[in-house]
Amino acid sequence: MRPGSLKSITLYAIICLIWGSTWLGIKVGLEGVPPLFGAGLRFAISAVVLLAVLLSKRLSLRLSPADARVIALVGTVNFGISYGLVYWSEQYVSSGLASVLFCAYPFFVAVLAHYWLHLERLTWAKLFGIFLGFGGIVFIYSDQIRSTANSSRGIVGMLLAAAGSSVSLVYLKKHGKSLHTLVLNFYAMLLGSAILLAGAGAMEWGTPVHWSMKNVGAVLYLAIFGSVIAFTIYFYLLKHLSAIHMSFVSLIYPVVALLLGAWVLKERVSWGIAIGASLVLAGILVSSRTNTSAPLDVPEAPET
Repeated sequence: MRPGSLKSITLYAIICLIWGSTWLGIKVGLEGVPPLFGAGLRFAISAVVLLAVLLSKRLSLRLSPADARVIALVGTVNFGISYGLVYWSEQYVSSGLASVLFCAYPFFVAVLAHYWLHLERLTWAKLFGIFLGFGGIVFIYSDQIRSTANSSRGIVGMLLAAAGSSVSLVYLKKHGKSLHTLVLNFYAMLLGSAILLAGAGAMEWGTPVHWSMKNVGAVLYLAIFGSVIAFTIYFYLLKHLSAIHMSFVSLIYPVVALLLGAWVLKERVSWGIAIGASLVLAGILVSSRTNTSAPLDVPEAPET
């Protein structure tokens, strides 16, 4: 599948649309539900759904030792640690600021891909484009950033979550090509849910849980759409697109979230939002240039 094909563009748009709504879904899901328990429940439901799909398709659940190592890292780092940090951090920052902070993700991916992936060298064009896109997101959410700038715990937690997810993405790109996407998601989400629920048992035991139609709906939406569907598409596209191209999703879905708000909730789209969105688009276009620009003069790590 070519990066510019209609299929890849359509699938890319789908995950941007879904993840553009999940930050709000996480915030709603946290109303009355402790963060680690909520995240663990989300991925437990996702794993059950994926198992049903795997059994219906009669796909093998056997893993090679190499595949098991990939799943162990993705399940632990991405679904266990990073998502635990995302849910925990959204107690202290707004959903808008959370999505802005997670936009550090392409920076981390670009640097890691430079060292781990031979064909994805970091260039000045990529770096400038990422800065331009990130600047656009900051421009859009500047009011929310100022209003919650003292929430240092949430800010640090979101940045650590972005760093962890970047490690998972680049490692998967390098070592996970042979893994079936559904099998990968099932085992990784199952492991992630076990880690999160164990953490909830240790840290949130005794914390009251208050269920409502809103937070139950949010958990189910996040489990099925935000996890099963979106991550299946995301990891499928990762086999065909570069790691840095896939990381640009984090720059697009904050803009999508605003557009959805304007469409569904009739929120006003200001000139500032339009300018910020234009900067994001320009940054992605600059970073997506073919690797003909000069690479950064940084040492290359040995192959592992």
